[in-house]
Amino acid sequence: MIRALLLWIVSAGNLVLSIERFQHRQRLKCKPPQGDRIKTPSAPVGIAGDYDFQMVLVSHDSIPESHVSGTLRLTATSRNHRSSGDRHITFPFYGSSSIELGKLGEVTVAHPVSSTDPDRPGVQVSYDSRDSTLSMMLGNSYGSRGMATDAGVVLDVRTLTDSEIGGRWDNGARTTAPLFGYYCLSRRTRRAKP
Repeated sequence: MIRALLLWIVSAGNLVLSIERFQHRQRLKCKPPQGDRIKTPSAPVGIAGDYDFQMVLVSHDSIPESHVSGTLRLTATSRNHRSSGDRHITFPFYGSSSIELGKLGEVTVAHPVSSTDPDRPGVQVSYDSRDSTLSMMLGNSYGSRGMATDAGVVLDVRTLTDSEIGGRWDNGARTTAPLFGYYCLSRRTRRAKP
């Protein structure tokens, strides 16, 4: 009798966990990206603005484990901060974010993602003309002091429209358990007219 009761309690607990995991997936507005990194013939010009930002941590079997939400702001980079020293890589945008990376797990940053300092921005967008790809770095950036190694989060861009940016993310730091997942940015304000 006691054994049957214990088995029923364990089964009920597993059912509750399954329901919570299902409900968690239903709350996510952000969906995994499809396909490879996008190719753009030149650095995009219209992505400056304010975005709602969601990052989803996935397990090794690609099941959403947890997520964090916040905001992200991108601003056009000044001419002084655009060059990397490598003629193929430029930094057309920089910005800041309110996202709390630590809620996803062990993440190391060189400077806060909330930094609006153009010399050490919380967010830095890079464009590589060799393979026509776009990526973003959170909590680390290339600047006059170089770039910190083993820090930050890299966002590969796989979706880019007038209202959305999305893709996959990886922890740039070496950690005991690798962290990775996908992210979505949804424009909050209309793009300013050029």
